[in-house]
Parts: sequence; structure tokens; C-alpha cells
Amino acid sequence: MHLVCCGLLLVICLGIAADDERIDINHEIHPIIPNLNSGTFNIHESEGLYGVGSSGGTNYNISNSTEYPWFLLACTLLSIVMLMSMVVVAIYVQARKDRRSPSNGLPARNVANLAYGQNILGPNIFKSGFWESRYFQDETWHGPYQLSLLFNPIRLILTGLGMDDVGKFTFAGTYSNETRQIDVKKEYSEYLDNRSENLDYPTTIQLMWNPQTDQFEGKWSVQTDEYNGEDLFDLKFKRSHPPVIHAEV
Repeated sequence: MHLVCCGLLLVICLGIAADDERIDINHEIHPIIPNLNSGTFNIHESEGLYGVGSSGGTNYNISNSTEYPWFLLACTLLSIVMLMSMVVVAIYVQARKDRRSPSNGLPARNVANLAYGQNILGPNIFKSGFWESRYFQDETWHGPYQLSLLFNPIRLILTGLGMDDVGKFTFAGTYSNETRQIDVKKEYSEYLDNRSENLDYPTTIQLMWNPQTDQFEGKWSVQTDEYNGEDLFDLKFKRSHPPVIHAEV
């Protein structure tokens, strides 16, 4: 906006100077007859070829004839100075904004602590230890059932094992500190009854952290030629693994 104002000021100054120097082509300028005694000179005007001639004159003071060029020069210099000042101020303001911009710093995102597997922007939700899971099937909740999970903060994978009303199972999958999601496969290694003959397939489990309930919530799903189904699944942390004591030999 300031640059536009400076530009308009420069145009106005140029227009004023040009208007003062404009000569009417319909008037003939007679030779200058100086009056050395008074310091002035007369310019006699007469009508053009198609008009009625008349005599007359206009007095111009030599001492004032150089004011307009100086006025134009002063306006031009003033406009240039103001324009350069506005450019410097705009560059300075933009530089301050760039220094304050968060894009120049580290991106705000969830980063895993490699030592403890913690989310540095919040509490550690991926804790190795004992968890409880439950799943919804046939219009009822099954569980909770205890399982042991181990989170690897370097590779961002988790492994575990547990037992439910179907049998012994293993957990294997990945997790993300950024999305706070868990994607695992649940596979049974041993079954409790004969129904296991029709359950020899992996179960896909997709979970997302819910801070209101302080647990992971999502769904389980099975898609095979023999069976198709999906429903709710919850996973909640209970306690950490006991510390390992290394006995000296």
C-alpha cells in the first residue's frame, strides 16, 4: 500500500511539471523582446492562422522561470527516498515474521524416545507390560483377558502372547507415535476345544488411542473363504513387567 502511494506521488509530480511546460500549438510565439532595465521580457501572442489576429503580451519573470525544474527534482528525490524507505521497512518486517515462523524450527510432531519408547509430546501410551483385551462377538463382550506385550521403540513393532476363551494366541504388528495407532495380527497357537478346527486363521486388529477412556479402541476383522466377520476390540494397560534381576554367577 505504501509503495502504491509513493508511485502515485511520483506520477502527480511528473504531471504537474509536464502541464507547466506544455505549449499550446494553436498559439504562435513571437520572438522574445527582453527589457533589460526591468529584468522581464515580453512574449507577444497572436491567434493561429484560422483566427483573428490580436496583439497582446504576457510577462514572465526570468528569476522564477527555473522554479519548476527544481520542484520536479525535489518531488522525484522525495518519492525515491520514500519508496526506498518503504522497501527497507517491508524487508525488515518480513524478516521478523520469518524468524517467528514455526516452519523455521523443528516440526511439531510426535517423536519416539528411543530409550523408553515414550511420546515426548505426551504421556507414554506404548508401555511394555501386562495388558487386558476384550472383543465383541455374537452380541456380547468376551473378556477381559490378560496378555503380555513388548514394544520395540527402535523398530516400532510390538510382540506379545496371551490366552482367551478360544485358546493361546500371539500378537505381532506395528505401532505409530504420530497417529497413535496399533495394527496387529492375532494368531492362535493352541485351542481349548474342538471348535478350533474352524478357527485356524489370523485375526486383523486395528486400534487407535482414546484419551477419554485411557485405552486403545478399534475393531477386529476376519476375511477368509470360510468366515467373514468384524466387531469391536479394546486394549487397556494394567501394569508394567517386573524388573529383571540378573544374579551373579
